[in-house]
Amino acid sequence: MLMVRKIVLSIVAVLGVVAMAMAQNQKVTGTVVDSAGAPVVGATVFVEGTNIGVTTNVDGDFVLQAPANGTLLVSFIGYEAQRIEVAGKTSFNVVLKENLQAIDEVVVQTFGEVKKKDMTGSVAAVTAKDLQKMTVSTVTKALEGAVPGIQSYSTTGQPGTDASILIRGVGSINGNTGALIVVDGVPYSSSLTTINPLDIESVVVSKDAAANALYGARAANGVVFVTTKKGARNQKANITFEGKWGWNEIGVEEHHTMDPAQYIEHFYLGLYNYGLDGYGGDAARAHGLAQGNLSTMLRRYMPYSIPEGMSTPIDPTTGKIHKDAKLLYYDNYDDYLFTQQFRQEYTLSVSGGNDRVDYYVSGGFLEDPSYIIMSAFKRFSARAAVNAQVTKWMKLGTNIAYTRRDTDNPGFGGAANTGNAFLWTAWQSPLVPYYARDPQGNIILDENGNKVYENGMGTTTSVYGPGLDIFNSMNSAHPYQSFTHDINNQIRDNLFANAYVDITFLKDFKFTANITLDNVYAAATYYSNNEYGTAADPSWNGIVEKVMNNYMSLNTQQMLSYHKKINKVHVVDAMIGHEFSKDEDVTVDAYKKNVFYPGIPELGNAITPLEDGSTSSTVKTAIEGYFARANYTYDDRYTVSASYRYDGTSMFKYDKWGHFWSVGASWKINNEKWMENATWVNDLRLRATYGVSGNRLSSAYPYTNLWGIGELNGQPTISQSTIGNRNLSWEKNKQVDVGVDFRLWDRVYGTLDYYNRRTHDLIWSRPTPSSTGLSSRLENVGVLENSGFEFDVTVDLIKTKNVYWNISINGAMSQNKLIDFPAELGNPALGGNYVSGAFLRGEGKSYYNLYLFKYAGVNPENGNEQFWKQIKDENGNVIGDELTENYAEASQYEIGDAMPDIVGGIRTTFQWKGFDLTVAAAYQLGGLQWDAASANLYEVWRPGFAVSDDLAGNTWTPENPNAEYPRVIYNGVWDFGSSRCDALYRKASYFNLKNVNVGYTLPKKWTSKIGLQSLRVFFNADNLCFITAHDGFDPRAGYTGTAFVNFPQARTFTFGLTLNL
Repeated sequence: MLMVRKIVLSIVAVLGVVAMAMAQNQKVTGTVVDSAGAPVVGATVFVEGTNIGVTTNVDGDFVLQAPANGTLLVSFIGYEAQRIEVAGKTSFNVVLKENLQAIDEVVVQTFGEVKKKDMTGSVAAVTAKDLQKMTVSTVTKALEGAVPGIQSYSTTGQPGTDASILIRGVGSINGNTGALIVVDGVPYSSSLTTINPLDIESVVVSKDAAANALYGARAANGVVFVTTKKGARNQKANITFEGKWGWNEIGVEEHHTMDPAQYIEHFYLGLYNYGLDGYGGDAARAHGLAQGNLSTMLRRYMPYSIPEGMSTPIDPTTGKIHKDAKLLYYDNYDDYLFTQQFRQEYTLSVSGGNDRVDYYVSGGFLEDPSYIIMSAFKRFSARAAVNAQVTKWMKLGTNIAYTRRDTDNPGFGGAANTGNAFLWTAWQSPLVPYYARDPQGNIILDENGNKVYENGMGTTTSVYGPGLDIFNSMNSAHPYQSFTHDINNQIRDNLFANAYVDITFLKDFKFTANITLDNVYAAATYYSNNEYGTAADPSWNGIVEKVMNNYMSLNTQQMLSYHKKINKVHVVDAMIGHEFSKDEDVTVDAYKKNVFYPGIPELGNAITPLEDGSTSSTVKTAIEGYFARANYTYDDRYTVSASYRYDGTSMFKYDKWGHFWSVGASWKINNEKWMENATWVNDLRLRATYGVSGNRLSSAYPYTNLWGIGELNGQPTISQSTIGNRNLSWEKNKQVDVGVDFRLWDRVYGTLDYYNRRTHDLIWSRPTPSSTGLSSRLENVGVLENSGFEFDVTVDLIKTKNVYWNISINGAMSQNKLIDFPAELGNPALGGNYVSGAFLRGEGKSYYNLYLFKYAGVNPENGNEQFWKQIKDENGNVIGDELTENYAEASQYEIGDAMPDIVGGIRTTFQWKGFDLTVAAAYQLGGLQWDAASANLYEVWRPGFAVSDDLAGNTWTPENPNAEYPRVIYNGVWDFGSSRCDALYRKASYFNLKNVNVGYTLPKKWTSKIGLQSLRVFFNADNLCFITAHDGFDPRAGYTGTAFVNFPQARTFTFGLTLNL
């Protein structure tokens, strides 16, 4: 009986405890939405102080058990986190406010996951939402103006090409200058065009040594961390589709050139002035000479009717086109070579998971034709990421991606020949028609009624006879015929596969091992046809080239990490690891000429192998590193960090290994007790880092002599091409960074940074004695410095339930200095400095310090160009300046830096209910560049080529003595357009209205009726307005002081929709 009583009492006690627990924990439900009322999918809802947590489903809903007096923590990347007191309530509607700059929760994959808020270094991010509002084929082109300290350059607007990224200036002369790309924690060797931007969760740019030193010899120029999307636990399948439709057009204003009337008058004036000089000022005889020779100068092209009784359309009494002369034709090559084609892009993704497995699967297709003929890009992409918690102590995962890129790229950009289509639009004479014309200006038709293309060899006739186009060097071919019959195609298949295992043991330790394969197989076909163009010459009769390339990179990493929180105030994080990476690059390149049957781009269709036309190569490199990292945080106020890496590479012979390290500290000032009353300070963190990272050459074998094998008179030859240096080693980049992160009044937030980075042991091409037979060899010598300030500030102007509006501005002011260089380069006459091309370089000077002749305008007395010349005393000291008309006597002056003074961006976001508007711009101030394309338009006498319309009515005549440009004269030469003269150096400042995105998210009560969770429709414009110092000039093409005839960037318009099922 006693025993039964005890059992009953025990059961009652247990039931009492259960009842109390049931009373303390209750079922809590809720919905998480954004300020527009759209559900926030994948938001994390945790019970504070416990490990109880869930993520929201596709409707933004959540369900969990929570104490009646507990606190819920609700957070999601890109939004302000919220703390909600349960207070006995069972249902909640949580509205998260978007915070475009709140990236503290962004994960940086630095050999393991590290949140930005726990780092001591300088980082900045671009989120998935930012990328979604841009129409770009590669994420590199989204970084312009988005992150302070980044300069984004691109020499081509060809779709599917990456922009070059400079972080905090140029850190090397002969070594790598680009940033290291890390995708999901693994260094990435392939182009970022392989990754669909909509598969990216975030892009984090690390600018100092705090995180970069862990990548040792590859991180001197900064690191770009790309994190791809993953699934979420406890979430049903979320299906997302996005479609975009639009078109591309040229995004840079073209060069302004003379129309036919201005052009004819210009060359008539030159002949007239020549006659005046030859005939002692006799105007009548000068006009007679001009009238008699104009047709020859114009290559017998004449788009005007000739008034009765006259030999040219010029009225000799005025030097202008006669009022009775009528324009017969004026063909603008832009109208034919530039096109507007349909652009389309689709992405479909499925993500979700249960309590043990999460997954993300996506597929994408992009068709991105350019605005110029025969230029296009297609991409097929697929990605699958799966993570599984196999046991409590083991987690496995894999991330596999496949991409096929199909590019038609005729190689227009940069080439100063008529194989560059942009030369036809910029430099072709306005008198030369696109289609052949008869003397009356009518288009000539062939026997089948088709329009005949103008080929520059008499297809067009005028009253003067058949025209001869000296600009056309394409073997009498029309550009359209040549370009459309040629083939320049590359197909690249990229397989990226990563697998990892995480093993947790002893509670606070975790061992991670992963292996990554990055394989690119590329096949290129280059076919120069045998019907039209240069290769149609009988000596060639067409050329076929096939290039096969297989690039393989294998990377393995093993890491042991420890994370412990002690007594709620001490947080210790430590990690040691090992990495090995091996690359192999195999290329086979074969040429043949004498094509048998037109249009078949195969080697078997060509008869004759080219001399020295075929080759192959195999390049193997490897790098191995051992690394460690330790962080300690006290009371969420003080953090110190340290990292170390010991790297070795196959690229050096003896000094293979290098030591790279960093130390850092941060202080969360707002967490100090004495700041408790400063409620207007939401966040204030001071941080500082110092570290050393490394850099190397892109060449695989710089330590050894390289030889070339050839043939001369039927006999084999061998000649040395480079002198190796077995003592060559790493460049060492030493960088200090001091920064402040802040958030004030819960409205004003941002970062301020100062940095100084010095590259020691520069890999320099040092002059060698002439007895070696070669001019130089690579050595470690010299020091280059970059320093500057960066800022990134955002202000939330309006924050209400229905309206949100913010504006942000960022910028980076950078200064470049050469600190040390090989002594033998110094010239005592230049104070120990030395001249290299258009630059004067020396200690304390910018490496891009321009040293040019100075144009002094026109002599109003005679119309000759003038330049400045230094006056020196008998000791060689400069005592003044004077004018000279002799370019050979002119002096050179330091006129400024080719590099810009400040680069940055401006962005604003406005949201009202379901409507949203984002406007982003990029800007650059300062710097100088020689406009190489314009220089050819300012040559005084180049009949057959276009002339800048700046010269129209603005050249010297006795009636216009204060003209900007010198006197025009037959066979004259102007020197002011030279790359060594400052006249055509343009200010490199620009403003680019980079992106405008307008969208509307339909109310959920509407979309639910058609079976959708959400639907957003939008319009997007990229590169909408580009403003620069001069027409046709784009400073984004480079930073070395010269802008060539490049492939201009595109302006893109798209309409699209994003829906969730």
